[in-house]
Amino acid sequence: MSFKKIALLLAMALTGAAVFAGCGGDDSSDSESEALTKTELVAQADEICQGANDAVEEGTADFDQTTSDDELIAFAEDTYVPELQSELSELQELTPPEEDADAYDAMLSSLEDGINTVEDNPELVTQEDAEDPFADATEQAKELGLTVCGQS
Repeated sequence: MSFKKIALLLAMALTGAAVFAGCGGDDSSDSESEALTKTELVAQADEICQGANDAVEEGTADFDQTTSDDELIAFAEDTYVPELQSELSELQELTPPEEDADAYDAMLSSLEDGINTVEDNPELVTQEDAEDPFADATEQAKELGLTVCGQS
C-alpha cells in the first residue's frame, strides 16, 4: 500500500470529521431549543469537531505503508462512518441562529451525502485519485465561519 493511500484516508477522515462539527440542526430541534448565537454555534461545533478529529487520529495512529487496503476499508466501515454518523446525531441537536439556518441545513445535507458516499463505497479510502466526498460541506463550513470544522 502506498503512502498516498494513507494520506488520502487521513485527509478524508479529518475533512469529514471536521465538516461534521459544522453540521446539524433540523427543523424539529428548532422548536425544542433556543437558537444559539453565531459565537455559541461555532464554539460548540468546533468542540464536537475536535473530539471527532481526535477519535479519527487515534484510530489511524498505527497506519503506515504496510497497512493493507482491506484494513483501510475495515476502518472506514467500522470506525470512520459510524463516528461521523454519531457525530451527526449529536450535531443535529444544535440550533443555529435563524439567519444561518438555511446555510447550516444545506451543509448538513452535503455532509450526509458525503457520509452516504463513503458508506456505499468504502473502497474510496484506498483510491489515490478519489474525489473528496466532503469538499462541498467543507466549503460550506468555511463560509459559515467555522474554524476547526471548516478545515480541509
